[in-house]
Amino acid sequence: MRRLTNMLLVLIVVGFAVTIYVQQPLAEERWESCSKDVVCVIVEKNGKNVDFLVENRQMIEITLTIEVNPLNLRSPVDFPYTATFPEEATTKAFTMTIGDPRQAWKSPYTYHWVVGNVDAVHDDSYVYTLPYKSGASYKVIQGFNGTFSHYGEQAYAIDWAMPEGTPVHAAREGIVVDIKDTNDLGGPDEEFKDYANYVRIKHSDGTIGEYDHFQQYGVNVQVGQQVKAGEVIGLSGNTGRSTEPHLHFWVFKAIDGERRESFPIKFKTHAQTPAILEQGKSYTAF
Repeated sequence: MRRLTNMLLVLIVVGFAVTIYVQQPLAEERWESCSKDVVCVIVEKNGKNVDFLVENRQMIEITLTIEVNPLNLRSPVDFPYTATFPEEATTKAFTMTIGDPRQAWKSPYTYHWVVGNVDAVHDDSYVYTLPYKSGASYKVIQGFNGTFSHYGEQAYAIDWAMPEGTPVHAAREGIVVDIKDTNDLGGPDEEFKDYANYVRIKHSDGTIGEYDHFQQYGVNVQVGQQVKAGEVIGLSGNTGRSTEPHLHFWVFKAIDGERRESFPIKFKTHAQTPAILEQGKSYTAF
């Protein structure tokens, strides 16, 4: 099949969401547009059918929302259309049908994506392990609904003040699905947001735990690795948007291709009952 030779392509990056607009010439039979070379939307014409496929090149599920403005095409789904697509696979999202084959048809589209599964349901009974070694104590410098950065999808994130190079332990067992540790930039401004080194671990309930601000080359787990709660996964740092060395942790699922939802999680502490951590207090790990 012929590849796209004349295409208008505009790429806008907003956090983890990416928008791509493609206007296809009518003569082509296959079009492909990729975001960061990790997620691609493919449109194929097969007779009277126009198939929309999503190629996820990552080892982590993505949730993608696509908006199509069709001309002379019948759609079995409503737009915007949102679905979760499995890791390292090409999956058909839906098939549109050409109405009148004697007339021109078009399918210009935009899409956004985030990591995570829209169908995940957090296990609220799970009690998390403090993400540092037994006997160590660190202060929570920003808790749930913190005014500096813990709002919106990050509402239930937690920050512990933590010297650079401190071993970070997994707060919950799961599979490592994404890592980054090549960045060495950090600062308090929004411009540093995308420079945080991180580890993402998928839990048994489909949610993802994300640990942020690792040192450059400070991650010591690999994608696909199974980790246990309490296992060391790397060394804390000060990369990304950060006012001081600390560890940032949150648990989330996808809502759609642009939004994620975090969860108010509880931790094991020396109190008799599981605790929701409070800003300004220090907590000692078992």
